[in-house]
Amino acid sequence: MSCGCSLPIFKLTTLESPEWQAKCSGPLTFRYLGPNKYKGFYNRTGRAYPDVSAQGSRYAIAWRQTFLSVDGTSASAPTFASIIALLNDYSISLGGPTLGYLNPWLYASGYSGLNDITFGSSGGCNTSGFKATKAGIREQI
Repeated sequence: MSCGCSLPIFKLTTLESPEWQAKCSGPLTFRYLGPNKYKGFYNRTGRAYPDVSAQGSRYAIAWRQTFLSVDGTSASAPTFASIIALLNDYSISLGGPTLGYLNPWLYASGYSGLNDITFGSSGGCNTSGFKATKAGIREQI
């Protein structure tokens, strides 16, 4: 499961950041990827959302008394959601609130429990996908 693209619903003319992103280390930088082979598949002027990834292949599951291997976002998205659900449950058990909207928490401290993936790519479905980069760097397409 990998995100990190621009959303058409957040149309901004600059890369201004919400307050919860203010403590990030410097402005977003871009890396040119070459010809516009992805033109029309994303909004270049939209706001980018955090790139959160989880293993996307070879999940071992038990189904009808048999172990199988599954792949894709159908495996990774529920895994990441389950981790957030466990964090919510733990917070509630201590009398605290749920995490709610995750972006402010991810930028403030939640990232410390994650690993920055700096190599590899999110390719799939016969595409080259986006290459992994250091946090704060986005690919320019």
